[in-house]
Amino acid sequence: MVAQRWDTQAARASLMLLLVVMVAATFPRWIPAVEIFPTTRTAAETGGPTSSSIEHRAREAMAGMPLQFIPNTGRAPGEVAFYLPGSHTSVWFTPQGLTASLSMPGQGSDRWTVGLDFIGAAPVVPIGTGPSSSNVSYFNGSPDRWATGVPAFTAVTYPQLWPGIDLTYTGRDGRLKYEFVVHPGADPSQIRLAYRGAGAPALNPGGDLVLTTPAGAVTDERPYTYQQVGGARQQVASAYALGEGGAHTYGLAVGSYDTTLPLVIDPAVLVRSGYI
Repeated sequence: MVAQRWDTQAARASLMLLLVVMVAATFPRWIPAVEIFPTTRTAAETGGPTSSSIEHRAREAMAGMPLQFIPNTGRAPGEVAFYLPGSHTSVWFTPQGLTASLSMPGQGSDRWTVGLDFIGAAPVVPIGTGPSSSNVSYFNGSPDRWATGVPAFTAVTYPQLWPGIDLTYTGRDGRLKYEFVVHPGADPSQIRLAYRGAGAPALNPGGDLVLTTPAGAVTDERPYTYQQVGGARQQVASAYALGEGGAHTYGLAVGSYDTTLPLVIDPAVLVRSGYI
């Protein structure tokens, strides 16, 4: 069982979360996935409000709150630096890339795993870069595995993942976002990514990157790329470039920009119709 303790800034969400039964899932076995919202039951079965109404109120209480990236304190193999628990999707961050565990619709506790690899990148250990107002405590298993007061983060950064390029993950309202910062003089064509456990990526008419999996579609929004020029945000043309090194590999095509200024590439990952 996982209990999250929020300070006064997040007391509203804490109150609602205390009403929710958290069930620890085990897929893969070593991953402390968290199911926040239990299976819906009727008022007659529970003698009170249905879990669907609790879920609705809890989601309202958590609206606008940042996602919580939790450091690995020994509950997962050493290569996992941080993880992001969710009710339908959980994500783990390693030096080589990300792994997401997606719940299978109508399949009970069955999960489907999708990986995202950083191609040609340095094996950078991500760091927490957005201190959160939340702490996390674990009380499942034997007492020697319990942990209290583990600090969470609102952002995780891979510095210098490619020469001169940083990658940062953040999120809010259940949406996972990532942002590349291309520092002056660096080459954005170095950025290459590849998915595992999914069909070859394709582009929809809006320029979004779409993957098909047995657990449903996974979508990366079309990148929004910009620079700060003279105190104003100036948009730069950009799009996904498919097949950069293989059928499941892709990169980014960026238009002309001022290479003496930082360049920000800012998509959002819409996992399973948009929410973690």
